[in-house]
Amino acid sequence: MFSNKLFKKYCSAEWLPIFDMNKSTIHVKAKQRIFNEGDPVKGVYFIEKGKVKVLSKFNGKGEKIIRIAGNDMILGHRGINYKHYHISSEALTDTTLTFLPINIFLKIIKGNPNMAIYLLNFFYRGIA
Repeated sequence: MFSNKLFKKYCSAEWLPIFDMNKSTIHVKAKQRIFNEGDPVKGVYFIEKGKVKVLSKFNGKGEKIIRIAGNDMILGHRGINYKHYHISSEALTDTTLTFLPINIFLKIIKGNPNMAIYLLNFFYRGIA
């Protein structure tokens, strides 16, 4: 589970204005792509409301669903160390997302040890 509510929980007070100034809300319709495999990594997305399928190309034979993400989950986080997304995401329902640019996301993680520890646990549990 991960959303901007949890982001606020794990960030110190001085970082919250930076989060608030840099986030944006995105509304996508069902069947609309959020990002495609190969797109440049621009940031991470927090699902505030809705359902999203995460897709990956397999052997050049189309895409396969590798995960379904819903309320309070994160998308695009595996692109942290890459220049391009290695998966795609598509809304299954009308979805509301909070977007945070990758450079801001990384600065906030570096400045907030509690956030870094939460993310490590998040990745370790295999929810990522």
